Amino acid sequence: MSANERSGGTSTAWVDASHVSTSSVVNVRGYVDNRPKDARDVERAKGVYVPPSVDEARAHGDATQPRQLNERGQLTGFSMLDQNLDLGVEFSPGVQGYFLVVKALALLFLALFALNVPVMFINYTSTYYASEYEADPLRGTPPVVEEGRPSPTFHSWYVDWHWANPMSASLGTVAPDNVPQREWLVAGATSGVLRWSSSKIQYLRFGVVMDIMGSVIVAIVAPIIIILLNQTDTALSRGTVTLRDYTVLVSGLPSDVNEEEVRCFFALKYGMVADVTLVKTECRQVNKQRLRLKLMEDYDEAEAALIANGNRGGSGAKDAIEKRIIKLDKKLARIKSRTRCKRVSAFVTFEKEETKIECLLRNRRSWFAYVFNFPRKERFRTKVRFLVRTAPEPHDVKFENLNMSNKVWRRLAVWLAVSAIVCFCYLFLRLLVDEKEKRWHSASMNGQLLADEIGIVIVKDRGELTRDAQASQFKTACQTRLNECGVAFSSGTRFAGVPWGAPPLVFYTDPMADDHDRAYGQQNFVKDMKLCAGEPKRCPVSEDMAKCYVCHCASQSYGLPDAVVKPYNKAIRDACEPYVENGPGEYYQWLWNSFCIVLMNQILTMVVPALAELERFKTHAQTHVRKTELILIAKYVNVALIYPLLNANLTQAAKYMPLLKQIFRLRGEYPDFEPEWYNDVGLVIFFVVMLSVTFDVIRRISTDLYTKLRRKIGVATAKTQKKLNEAFEGPELDIGTNCGDIAFKVLLVLTFSSSMPLLYLVLAMFFVLTYIYDWHLLLHVCRRPERMKISIVKYVIRVLLFGVGMHCLLGFWMWSYHWAPDVFKPKDISESLITKHSPLAYAIGGLDYNPLHNNSMLLDTVRATGSATEYFLNYHSMNIGRITDGDSIEGPPRVPVRFVERPWSETGMPFMVMMITVVGASLLWWIAYKIQHLGTAKSKIIADRKNLPHLHNAIAAGILVGSTTD
Repeated sequence: MSANERSGGTSTAWVDASHVSTSSVVNVRGYVDNRPKDARDVERAKGVYVPPSVDEARAHGDATQPRQLNERGQLTGFSMLDQNLDLGVEFSPGVQGYFLVVKALALLFLALFALNVPVMFINYTSTYYASEYEADPLRGTPPVVEEGRPSPTFHSWYVDWHWANPMSASLGTVAPDNVPQREWLVAGATSGVLRWSSSKIQYLRFGVVMDIMGSVIVAIVAPIIIILLNQTDTALSRGTVTLRDYTVLVSGLPSDVNEEEVRCFFALKYGMVADVTLVKTECRQVNKQRLRLKLMEDYDEAEAALIANGNRGGSGAKDAIEKRIIKLDKKLARIKSRTRCKRVSAFVTFEKEETKIECLLRNRRSWFAYVFNFPRKERFRTKVRFLVRTAPEPHDVKFENLNMSNKVWRRLAVWLAVSAIVCFCYLFLRLLVDEKEKRWHSASMNGQLLADEIGIVIVKDRGELTRDAQASQFKTACQTRLNECGVAFSSGTRFAGVPWGAPPLVFYTDPMADDHDRAYGQQNFVKDMKLCAGEPKRCPVSEDMAKCYVCHCASQSYGLPDAVVKPYNKAIRDACEPYVENGPGEYYQWLWNSFCIVLMNQILTMVVPALAELERFKTHAQTHVRKTELILIAKYVNVALIYPLLNANLTQAAKYMPLLKQIFRLRGEYPDFEPEWYNDVGLVIFFVVMLSVTFDVIRRISTDLYTKLRRKIGVATAKTQKKLNEAFEGPELDIGTNCGDIAFKVLLVLTFSSSMPLLYLVLAMFFVLTYIYDWHLLLHVCRRPERMKISIVKYVIRVLLFGVGMHCLLGFWMWSYHWAPDVFKPKDISESLITKHSPLAYAIGGLDYNPLHNNSMLLDTVRATGSATEYFLNYHSMNIGRITDGDSIEGPPRVPVRFVERPWSETGMPFMVMMITVVGASLLWWIAYKIQHLGTAKSKIIADRKNLPHLHNAIAAGILVGSTTD
């Protein structure tokens, strides 16, 4: 190829191969090629290479891509800001509906996020005082503490959140009910202005109201979008003339029929017939013929490359392709000899629209009438029954499937295949969860890291004696320090102690203090020591107290008996998380799980659509809808069902669901939507959405870049005009797959956004980017899409409406996790099942090893010795200190799920009512729709009449839009 040709010039470069041997000039092929030949094909058969033309390729690209004539009469692309562009007329109702839905969803999810911004702001900026002994909520001022001491606020002790953590504004940061329900102080994030006093119950009520308002908005908007789509479809269908308006599809005709016989039959019975197209070929033959055509194009490319190189390099590639074609021809011959269509289909195009309407009305029969009441005079050849229905659009027909019956076994096989794929995904996810749980069930700590921070050198490599020797070294280095730490972190009526080999202990001498205050104080004590270790200047007494935290963790790892560590490993692990031995990548386990799930879903997006082809639908529209359904179901089941269930601990409900228990075990880490769930499972789900959005945006950008790169590579490497034309055609804008991905994200976000409203913003940004970039791909990159129906887009909106029900179901369970008064019988929290177990039952050692303390003895010890150290040592030796490694103690009790209380609480009842309302309204609407359209098939056929001119007049006037008349 010459430099001028590579740059797009029109000159022709000829490579004369006449001097080569005769065998290379004579083009003898072992197969029949009946394709029409152009000048390049003729010259190539003579052994002369004619390079492909870039200008022709560009012209071909302009013919296949969206283009318009400018004022100079030149073809140019559409502008993305063109306000006069009518997508429905220029492309199809389906394309217009797709962009309408994407824009509507972007605005809808932005509105939902804006509605939840006040809830997230209050949650994120609130200061929560859990004990009346450390703050006066009525004054709304922080407690007076010693200089350098951390303030005992909710966000400072309950969860160590970072401002960039996406779960920081989720429901997971709300303190659980075992924390005393006092007041929240809401203030500006930095200035401290606009302070007012609130309560957790008021916050929950406000959050539920905002969430229900969002659900109502979605439930109202979804039907409105469907109405707009229907109106758009009706207006475009009535304003557009296609071959479908004159054509019927006749199926069930005998295999030996010919076009003239069909034409005469329908012309005599109904009126003038303009055209008849018979479809006799079965699916396997059509697919093999398509493969044969592709191989012949590859053969041409290999032959042209060989001639262009002066027959250097050998003809191995060309010969291999030729052998494949010959082998395929033999297979086609065998298929044709064995296969014969029992019935064929025919597209009958009438000259008049009213003739088509009459044909449909006269052949509208029920199944019973088709079998038992089909008049012989109406039958084909007086004996063959046939079916007549409105023909699909020419571009929508899958000709290879027209003569295939709708077998139930195909649908069953497809769903079995999808189920098998989901089962494989289940096994993979189970491996991920099992690996995570295996690590989290261990509370062993990094001894070397502990020793380095304490400042000692520990013994190593002494076999079974190593751990005992290390424990002795840690005890010697930390025992005295821990006693000093207890004195330093005590204040007022709160006495803290952490003897070696004991959990953190906090006692209040105030007679009104209860178990809640004591449990809270122990957690707050650990947080104080951790903050002191991170910022020694904030330590009480002196900066030497910075080693209190590391010594406390060494005490938990080397001082506590194994009989205590095993059942309470989760509490120990949470308290000393920086020193716990992490497995490979454990700290970012949630990110790894998210990436694996998203990668698995991307594979499903490529594999599952191929299964939709196995059902052999007769139209592309049906195939696209099934493709969307399969993508949605497979991906949603992975993320929203399998992964949460594998992490769920539903042993209380498992006895009612034995099969579910057998599959998922239901013995995971989380029995409910507790705060820890959000930083584990919730974080994985959040990043699955984030990564899915990111991958989809990258896929769109890659499509754009790949198309440009493909054209450059095609200009440099293509040897035939056909291959170069293909490089300039552009990819297909697969709206079917896009709708499946959109439906999946919408349903997933609506399912979990009740407690994680930040998902609304993520999805809104995704729809904004999708709208902009898909608009760019449609107008400037991809080839003109096939005219598609609006049914596939309406499926996304039906999923949106279904998502409201899932949102209410999960929202009910998430919000009602926190106690709220009963709607009908107001009760105090003391009457709830929440108070069934004392908070100390969940402390390390449980209630049996954390009994009530003796206030008078504690005060006597303080007066006698000046500190409570001796009292804490005696308390420890009398309780956990008497446990040996051979003892067996039970772990913490299960938190009551409160099945009876939650549906009637102020946080549960609104979601139950909303869910019943949505389900009931949808069911009533469906029943009313069916009743309204019962027996209206005849009137619908008549109503579809458009009063169109004769077919040939419509063609002459240029108003007919079709696959060959665009």
